[in-house]
Amino acid sequence: MKRRWNMAVTATTVLLVTLVVRCAAGYDILAIFPFSGKSHFHMFRAVSDALTARGHHLTVVGHFPKTPQEPQTLQQSQIGVIDNGDAKGRGSYTDYSLFGSMPVYENFTIDEVTGNGYLEEMLLILQDGLDNCESVLSSEKLSQLIQSRAKFDLVLVEIFNTGCFVSIANHFGAPVVGITSTSLYPWFGGMVGDVVTPSYVPVNLLPFTSRMMFAERLINSVILIAMKTYYKFKYEPAAQEIVDKYLGKLNGGTVSESLNDVNAIIVNTHFVFGDSRPVPPGIIEVGGCTYKKPMPLPLELERYVTEAQRGVIYFSMGSIVKGSSIPAAQFQAILRVFSRLDGYRVLWKWEDNPPPLEIRPKNVMFMPWMPQFDVLNHPNVKLFISHGGLMGILDALYSGVPIVGIPLFADQFSNMNFIVQNGCGLQLQLDWIDEEIANYTISSILHDDKYAKNAKRLSSLYRDRDRDPLKKAVYWVEYVAKYRVNLMLKPTTQEWWYERCLLDVVFVVFVTVTFMAYLAKWVLFKSRMATTTDQ
Repeated sequence: MKRRWNMAVTATTVLLVTLVVRCAAGYDILAIFPFSGKSHFHMFRAVSDALTARGHHLTVVGHFPKTPQEPQTLQQSQIGVIDNGDAKGRGSYTDYSLFGSMPVYENFTIDEVTGNGYLEEMLLILQDGLDNCESVLSSEKLSQLIQSRAKFDLVLVEIFNTGCFVSIANHFGAPVVGITSTSLYPWFGGMVGDVVTPSYVPVNLLPFTSRMMFAERLINSVILIAMKTYYKFKYEPAAQEIVDKYLGKLNGGTVSESLNDVNAIIVNTHFVFGDSRPVPPGIIEVGGCTYKKPMPLPLELERYVTEAQRGVIYFSMGSIVKGSSIPAAQFQAILRVFSRLDGYRVLWKWEDNPPPLEIRPKNVMFMPWMPQFDVLNHPNVKLFISHGGLMGILDALYSGVPIVGIPLFADQFSNMNFIVQNGCGLQLQLDWIDEEIANYTISSILHDDKYAKNAKRLSSLYRDRDRDPLKKAVYWVEYVAKYRVNLMLKPTTQEWWYERCLLDVVFVVFVTVTFMAYLAKWVLFKSRMATTTDQ
């Protein structure tokens, strides 16, 4: 009897140890980030490091490998904010570096990114997606990975401007979670059941809000239809050709079918920043997931900011566009305005050599790089002059700093429209900037505290969460890997567009009512004719 008891205890112990080891081992995750923009990758690195800290093993295909100084393995204590309770242990982060295979998206001049129409911008974004698809799928390192016998529990893939990499998940027989550092572009509507409603949901490349007049709704609808038509009949066949060329015919079907099988999408948005719109359960909003506790500024920068009597203006056009490429006339006009701001100092992100001393105001400091998040969270920073990119907007939203926006391309116009609509800032058009306009706009925000109050209120709404956004991203990745469940609205993805809009029902009702009205009119006419004949 005692021997049987010992054997039972031993078997139970072995089973428990096996389960604990499997849990501690974590999931094997393939992460593919094809876009070569540092600002986009910032979010992906945060999510990848958090997953590694949870004990998962990441194989990361991207353009920005870790430096030798960065840890390839992370323990939970090194991140600190990740503690969902169960899968603890030592994870790993393995780079399949694509660095150098494509130019990094940075230091474009303003002239290079402006002057395009809405459809032209869409074509440029999607063509860049095809270029990324070709470049990454043709890389020797990815080819070796695909041809290996590697097993993955989940594929995490960027879906900013291309969906061709979703097909790789079919090769590994793994569920797929999409991730994007932008809002979700309309050509991926099929993933989420086409919930974009052009009557009140603006295309994010257009300078509209949900409060659209008839002309704006017309433009919004036409642009949306044009985008989705081009994507379906031009882009998808081209992407399919590239996928077939490098991956062969996958068992999972076409690129289109693969996109419709995406299990969930992690999106760098938050409901506070944007208008009301349908959001299915598969859209995981994690805006602000890159944030950690603001750090003290470097000593020289801290002294410069703290000693500003009335406050500091921070001026940055982001990482993709060179702020130093601003046209000379607008540059001189803005400098003259800054020179007249008594008690204020200006931090200007300037990638080239600083302007000559003879034209440089004493209260303006030019630097090639600054820790933007830490700068904006300094209590003495009073205004952010920005291009309106999503990452910068979210930084300002978190810190509660009002914005003067100078949007240039893509979603920057719609981002700034939201800021203006909520009373958190004002917008300038680059070509129209002169000294009078710049002075009026900047002075309005500095001297009217309603903008700062609105920004602080929106910041409170944005920061008050039931869960840390990075924990939320990690939780849903683990959820999909564990249950292999699809969180998207599958019933609507199986319907035709006219069924979703109830046009078939409207047609039948219209025909029925018209027929009944005609029948009633005909009966009435016959009745009158009979009465006339009887008389």
